[in-house]
Amino acid sequence: QRAVLDHRRPRPVFRRALGAGQPAAATTHGDQIVMPRHALRPGRQRLPNAIIFAVFPPLRYSIMVFASVFGAALIVLTVYFIVVYNGFIFLRENVRRNWSNIDVLLVQRHDELPKLVEACKGYMRHERETLEGVMRARSAIDRARTSADLDALGDAETSLRSDLGRLFALAENYPELKASESFLKLQRRITELEESIADRRELYNDSVNTNNIRIDQFPQL
Repeated sequence: QRAVLDHRRPRPVFRRALGAGQPAAATTHGDQIVMPRHALRPGRQRLPNAIIFAVFPPLRYSIMVFASVFGAALIVLTVYFIVVYNGFIFLRENVRRNWSNIDVLLVQRHDELPKLVEACKGYMRHERETLEGVMRARSAIDRARTSADLDALGDAETSLRSDLGRLFALAENYPELKASESFLKLQRRITELEESIADRRELYNDSVNTNNIRIDQFPQL
């Protein structure tokens, strides 16, 4: 019975003790050889680092490259949007500045027109309709300017230029009016204002067109 028990007890194939870190030895159970589990499953063994680095690129290097490219792209996009935004701000302020320059001249002409009409009333008693037309156009321009209605302002400006042209043409028929120093002074002043308004209106229209083109343009450069 002891012999049978001894025969069934597993006995190591290798008698000498294995050092630390060495694989466990195979054992015998009866007539069969029992192998360690990791020997039966070689796929689960850890591959050497050299083989891993040879097959797969280093993960740390890939992350660094991706982070560098992403950071550079983010910086470029940020700078691009800042430049485009500042460009829009510059164009918008340029439009406002040009309109302010026109508005200053409109106010100055607005103050001079009643003086001109009063100077003409004493001589042009039969041209009441023309004088009233100038004052109506003046009031329409003031309302459009206050409400920032550019369409109404354009119509009122056209009407005023027409009435002023008619007034100055009729003044040629009144020698005494033409000889009046106050009338001549007001005529020169209003004519200069009209020319300045026309010049600044052209600058304003150019700035508006540039702003509109920049808004519609894609991509923004």
